[in-house]
Amino acid sequence: MLNINIKAPRAITSRDNQTLLVVTGDTVRELDISLQPRLATKQAMTIENLDRPQSVATDSAGNIYVAQGGETQNIAVFDSAGKPLRNIGKPGGRPLDGAYDKTGIVAPGGIAISADGKLWVAETLDSPKRIIAWDTKSGELAHEFFGASQYATFVSIDPMNPAEAFCHGTIWTIDLDNGTWYPKSTMWRSTKPNVVQAGYGRTRVITARNGHQFAWGRANYSNVLYMRTGDVFQPIASGVIVAKGNMFISYPPYEIFADETKYPNGTYVWQDANGDATIQDNEVVKNDAGGEHFLSWLDEDLIIYCESGAKFTPTRIEPDGRPVYDFTKPEPLPVQGNGGFGGMWIDPQDKSIYTIAEDGDSPLRRTSADGKLIWSYNVTGSWRATLNKSIPKPGQVWGITAPLGVAGEVTGVASYFGPFHLFTRDGIYVAKIFKDGRLGETGPEAINAEAFSGQLVKMENSGRYFLLAGDTDGRITELFGLDSIKRFEGSIELSDVEVAAAREAQQAFATRTRMVQQMVVVRGKDSLAGASGVSRTIDSEREFTARLAYDSENLYLDYDVSAPAELVNSIPDPQIIFKGGNLLDLQIVTPQGDTRVLVSRRPDGTPVAVKFVQKDRKAESRPIVLKSPTGQETFDVIESLEDFKLEYTPRAGGFRATAVVPLAWLGLSPRDAERVRLDIGYLFGNVGGNSCGQRAYWSNNSPTSAIIGDIPNESRVEPIHWGSAIVE
Repeated sequence: MLNINIKAPRAITSRDNQTLLVVTGDTVRELDISLQPRLATKQAMTIENLDRPQSVATDSAGNIYVAQGGETQNIAVFDSAGKPLRNIGKPGGRPLDGAYDKTGIVAPGGIAISADGKLWVAETLDSPKRIIAWDTKSGELAHEFFGASQYATFVSIDPMNPAEAFCHGTIWTIDLDNGTWYPKSTMWRSTKPNVVQAGYGRTRVITARNGHQFAWGRANYSNVLYMRTGDVFQPIASGVIVAKGNMFISYPPYEIFADETKYPNGTYVWQDANGDATIQDNEVVKNDAGGEHFLSWLDEDLIIYCESGAKFTPTRIEPDGRPVYDFTKPEPLPVQGNGGFGGMWIDPQDKSIYTIAEDGDSPLRRTSADGKLIWSYNVTGSWRATLNKSIPKPGQVWGITAPLGVAGEVTGVASYFGPFHLFTRDGIYVAKIFKDGRLGETGPEAINAEAFSGQLVKMENSGRYFLLAGDTDGRITELFGLDSIKRFEGSIELSDVEVAAAREAQQAFATRTRMVQQMVVVRGKDSLAGASGVSRTIDSEREFTARLAYDSENLYLDYDVSAPAELVNSIPDPQIIFKGGNLLDLQIVTPQGDTRVLVSRRPDGTPVAVKFVQKDRKAESRPIVLKSPTGQETFDVIESLEDFKLEYTPRAGGFRATAVVPLAWLGLSPRDAERVRLDIGYLFGNVGGNSCGQRAYWSNNSPTSAIIGDIPNESRVEPIHWGSAIVE
């Protein structure tokens, strides 16, 4: 073994089978790894005084390419001896915000030379996210690719300007007729301490009555108001949350808020007084409306609406079109929203208020500006409370996450698993758009992410309707027929009492049906045929019945599954195999700890089983950590089972599968009449086995058990929600 000590290595590449090139500090060093004193007779090559080198690559001729991330922002090219040859990319790179210049590189990261001699560069900043290829001989740009965007991408169009779309902090020039798009500019970027951040989430853009264009979007759990100047949207006001100790909200949000005496935990509003987009003490006021619900909506008169129940009307408009507010004097609104991701929007025709509430029998409401209820639509609970609901049919609305705004005579809402629901302005249900993500399908009508975004827009000049939403893409979908909606005469009325009674009866029936099922672990594989098993039905196409048996050596997991997809999982990483769905799922207390076993087949038919173990529920740390922005889940063991037997028989609309799991692998020794804590379920995925659409269990019906868009939650076991089985 050869050990070489390098101070702060940043990147490495092989030059040949005897030497490496290593980026360290502002230098690229050549290292001998041949275990022979080959370099002892000559000086090892060193390239010094580089401008914050980030990565290194070589081509077939031995030339060396170094990505420079400092002021230079380009790729420096050297010959095999380290002599400078040329630079690739515009000197100084592309501007951090403003007009897009494809010849400039921004924050180059990893680089590589492909077989055809192209230099590939991955830029590490967003807005837009870009991977590019350069011709190494001419130094000209050969290819550029954009994306992906952030999770649950928000894309917006100003109805007054159909030639632009706004997505992931970028202005895109678009052609709606030909389906083309290209970056025009970076909307904004914070480049210095206390300069207000760019907000990608929930970005919306409008042209106000004063003729100027404004945008608002989410940054660090509050919202920022921007005004357009040329190709830049500069911040002019922002909510700020100071929350030291909160795992989700950055602290301090800006350096100036690190002074705990001056800025204790709470909510604040900043308003630019000198046009520098930088927070100063004299521009900040303490305000209860400055938190998560600040700037839920902005109307064409530049009135700021906060779903906490306040609004702010401009006290004046400056000559340059910028509104000025008195954030010490909130005006009360007659209603509040509580959607968490944008629970209030305003009707441009009469300033009536649409609201989403997390609880209650009528969480979708439209209220007049003076507080009179115009209409309400019954929705079954918040998105958290409806994670285990079945796929909705048209007219069934649950799990609302975001407003679509108002377009002509139509409004609408997004829901957690992907369907968008449209209504007339007077509250008549119109249509369900897009497929539910739990179907496991892909394509333009499926959003396989938590759907927290969306905009419905009617173009001012053409009258065309578009629905804007995305997965990791900003997707623009044209809608037809909204101008030809016809109404039917007649009515049907259900009282609140009738609705509540029906809902309670449905929920009670589902719970009783599931929990009265007795799980018996029968003795011997041959006893499975007569075992009753436990079942869970999702809809007409998806259900499972599961049975368990044991003998002296094995535990048998026997499933009869109805599903659109076969038992196939193509996720290569065992730690996140659950992301692909199509998995038998056993969760059980064993001597090893709380244990989860996931079983499926690879695309070639090879059986695969993965075991997740948490030895001690109270342990504060474990060696294997699965993280996301929501938190983390830790495990003592995640391991695959090699060479086990899985019997599999497909049938029309489903399959029968029996997994033979060695008891020794689980550490189990079942005893007669013993009660065992466990749960058993199935993860429904798509045909390719690379996307889980829905999780379903015999016993566990908690919100966490239904989450499919967050790795820690998807991996988590919850013994408190398990049932028990008796060993025969």
